[in-house]
Amino acid sequence: MYNLNGMALQDALPKGCFGNVKPKTVKGFYGTLKTALKQAVAWGILIVDPTVGLRTPRVPKKKPKVLTIDELVRLLAAAKQYKYYLVIRLLALTGARLGEILGLHWSDVDFAKGTLTIMRAADVRHRKEKDDTKTEASPRTMKLDVETLTLLAAMKERKVMSVTGLIFHHEGRVVREDAIRRTMNYALKRAGLEHTKLHALRHGAGSILLDEGKSLAAVSEFLGHSSTATTAAIYAHAVRQGESIANLLTE
Repeated sequence: MYNLNGMALQDALPKGCFGNVKPKTVKGFYGTLKTALKQAVAWGILIVDPTVGLRTPRVPKKKPKVLTIDELVRLLAAAKQYKYYLVIRLLALTGARLGEILGLHWSDVDFAKGTLTIMRAADVRHRKEKDDTKTEASPRTMKLDVETLTLLAAMKERKVMSVTGLIFHHEGRVVREDAIRRTMNYALKRAGLEHTKLHALRHGAGSILLDEGKSLAAVSEFLGHSSTATTAAIYAHAVRQGESIANLLTE
């Protein structure tokens, strides 16, 4: 059997042995190493597990990339050229999660009141509908602007209804996640903007509202967070000052 020095291991690992890789990847290497050496002890290959007490490196939190109002205006203008523009628009203006938008039914839109109600979230990975949302706080109703309501009404007029009443569907199933991501990427490129993740639209909506002076509690409710602590943790990267942000884009 072999014996490894835990202190020597702790000292050697950070010294460039992983090459030019991201901190999150390095943390994954640590996890794999711990699992392998623990198993080696179980099999009798090692006397003791040298990773006991090994300090896993911290992954520094990145400041979420968000679009400014001007950038958002450019993105939405460019996205109009693509099939899933309305999905991108709803994500940007409501701050909803992708699964929440792709899980919308026509019954969730009240054209008379001009509102949209989040009642459920689709499983976008497996393209399945779900009966509930991510958290108990996720169900919420928000006002929509006239342009978005007009686009939805026009879409309802011309689109073949799915059996379940899904607004966005492909042959009756939840739209593919990568189709929305491609639309986002195409629109960003057309608008001359740097690559930004789709989820940044949600962060952007929350950031814009905080910048406009909305309270943390109001933004937490707007985003459907389980608590204001969640909202505070996500937006701790900046000191910032719920409803659709569409009115802010036209001021």
